[in-house]
Amino acid sequence: MPNEEEKSYADSLASDIFHMVESARESGLDVDGGFQNDPFSTPDVAIKYLFYPKKDLMQLPMPAGVKKRIGAANVLAQVSKHEKIAGIHLIYSSPKPFSKLKSIEEAEAAMDQKGVQEYADHVAQVLREDLVAKVKPDTDTPQ
Repeated sequence: MPNEEEKSYADSLASDIFHMVESARESGLDVDGGFQNDPFSTPDVAIKYLFYPKKDLMQLPMPAGVKKRIGAANVLAQVSKHEKIAGIHLIYSSPKPFSKLKSIEEAEAAMDQKGVQEYADHVAQVLREDLVAKVKPDTDTPQ
């Protein structure tokens, strides 16, 4: 059972996902065909949300435990470091296609709590490592 902080983060992500789907739908995209959104990017760290239907994901190699959680509509959070993929997390899985998503509450119900927690932990780790790398004293400079 997620604690209040984890639930709050998942609810915030659900709201973001709902609004990304709404925005894509309003711009004329076929939301059920898949699309992506890039909410955060620096030269060192980037996050992408990948919106995929089940048929596309089932063709990809992934752990059996993740495959079991795949629904009709899915969102994967991709974390990249220095333009290399550091991890991909299933954060949303719904039995309904994106075109049928009607409310933030429906998005909240489709959040994959295990995936959200793994994603949050991974982002925190990557950002911590990035910060440490930036503030680490330059050991090549003579004293």
